[in-house]
Amino acid sequence: MANGADVKTLQKQLGHATAAMTLDVYAALWPERLGEDADAVECARGKALTPAGPAGGTVPLAQAA
Repeated sequence: MANGADVKTLQKQLGHATAAMTLDVYAALWPERLGEDADAVECARGKALTPAGPAGGTVPLAQAA
């Protein structure tokens, strides 16, 4: 998982009943990734909250009002 392996694939290979079980068992091995995950969520949130511009781009929030 730390190298980008698909959780569902690992679940099947390890014989876990669910992907949640795989994550519960192994996710704690990479606590340093918490910052990366938080940044990724914040980036996605920012994109979702920014209105679309004329050509599908984005418009800064200050201009959108």
